[in-house]
Amino acid sequence: MADESQQEAFERVQKLLEEAILRDYPNPERIGCPGTDALKRIAFQDVPPTSDPAWQHTIRCAPCYTEFLQLRADYKARRQKARAYTRYAVGGLAASILICLVWIFGWTTTTRRSLDEYRDLSQVRTLRGDAESSEPKLTFSTADLHLTFKLPVGSREGAYEVFVIPQGGSKAVANATGNAVMIAGDASLRLKLDLSGIKPGMYQLDFRRDGWDWMLLNCRIIAGK
Repeated sequence: MADESQQEAFERVQKLLEEAILRDYPNPERIGCPGTDALKRIAFQDVPPTSDPAWQHTIRCAPCYTEFLQLRADYKARRQKARAYTRYAVGGLAASILICLVWIFGWTTTTRRSLDEYRDLSQVRTLRGDAESSEPKLTFSTADLHLTFKLPVGSREGAYEVFVIPQGGSKAVANATGNAVMIAGDASLRLKLDLSGIKPGMYQLDFRRDGWDWMLLNCRIIAGK
């Protein structure tokens, strides 16, 4: 008994009181019983109203107290079910919100176009300082590009920088780096160039191998489909 908790002690005393009521107040004729509606009113409260005459009768009437206990058990079961449903509904709402967020951001991510493209620059004359002509030599879509360039004849392998600069401007709006390797005697440069946020228009594509001069090409960027 020394280790009995307060809750256990309360439940034990409550059980003894219930047994005493059921044993000592049989009332088989149901004299003075307040009826089921009054018992429901008492049973559906968190704390029974001790001053209520219906409650005063119930604790001295075994049949009423038996009915009260059943109503009370039903009430607690419904409350527990309602709380479980509320937790389920809240959890379901949270899950729905999470799914929506994942869908929105996932959709945004997946609709960002990623393209693998190849450009043959082998016949482009390597110019330094100025673009080759006013006509665009290259066209790109507004997308996240995985590019492979076949560089102009005579280009060497090594690290390259690429910048995209608006015509007439000086600040790059996109840039990338990559390593060119020799394939069948030609320098092939692979790099990732993100143009997904670039406004369509005319631009200048500037190449440079580390430590060397720039190669300048006009290009047009168009809206991706």
